[in-house]
Amino acid sequence: MRTDPRSLRDQTFGCEVCAGSGLGFSRVDAEAPLSKFPPTIGSSGPAPLLFVGTNPRISNTNRDLYAEIMRNRDSFCLLAQDVWHARSYLRFGEPGRHYDLHIAIAEQAFPHRPFSAVAAVTELFLCATKDEELLPRTGSVCADLYLDQVARQVCPEVVVTIGAKARSYFDGRRVCAGMPFKARLGDGTVVVAAVPHPAARGVKGSINAYIDWAAEVTRVTISGGSTFPRPPRRHPRPFTQGDLAAWLIYSIPTITAGGLTAELAAAFPPPIYKIGRRHGPHYLSLYCTGKLSVPESDPRDW
Repeated sequence: MRTDPRSLRDQTFGCEVCAGSGLGFSRVDAEAPLSKFPPTIGSSGPAPLLFVGTNPRISNTNRDLYAEIMRNRDSFCLLAQDVWHARSYLRFGEPGRHYDLHIAIAEQAFPHRPFSAVAAVTELFLCATKDEELLPRTGSVCADLYLDQVARQVCPEVVVTIGAKARSYFDGRRVCAGMPFKARLGDGTVVVAAVPHPAARGVKGSINAYIDWAAEVTRVTISGGSTFPRPPRRHPRPFTQGDLAAWLIYSIPTITAGGLTAELAAAFPPPIYKIGRRHGPHYLSLYCTGKLSVPESDPRDW
């Protein structure tokens, strides 16, 4: 059953589930709900593409936005339609042009079509923070409550995660290995393409390759294909095999020795390094004995 977008906006507008949680959320005044974004920005109905990030940010340059949308439900609803001061918020309203990445992927996948006709943006946490320092490394009560409802509204075929936290959340919903992968969402499964945050360490030089890759994954999925291009590989790698092995075991607790070997081989193909059958069991053994340190985020997003 499809989620009614207005009902979902009303539900999230006044949500106080995380009040007092110590996660860095705030409000514009004592009478206003926690400052947040609508559950989607862009398409309010079915769209093939859904972007999932971590959470909206609040700063000196956008406090007026939160002051308006959290005191006025109509403004909150207009933002959901990508309207802010009579212009597109995604294109013109965000300091630093954060959504340029989203727009570029959508335009490549669906040339000459408006963003709101083909895509929507949501977050793991709808409430805003100054940064993500206080947010949990994994999991999201907010996403557990609302992300499946968002999916039933948008009915996406492809989800593009932006950054390590969103990728990690979908790792917990995987139904197959590899990249891209399929994951449970809403009432079915979606193809997930993980893209690093543009501001992540070591990403700047490869972000255009990720835009091309995510757009191609979307095109293949929409056309009914099942053979996907491999994700870009950044060189030199700022992480070791041990870093990646620890993260994979931590984020995919059911991963097998063979699956781990395959993931490592994909990340370190010859002539960089030759991964043999022993590598998967070796790293699983090290992890089980506490000899592998788990990174703070997916090393492939560094």
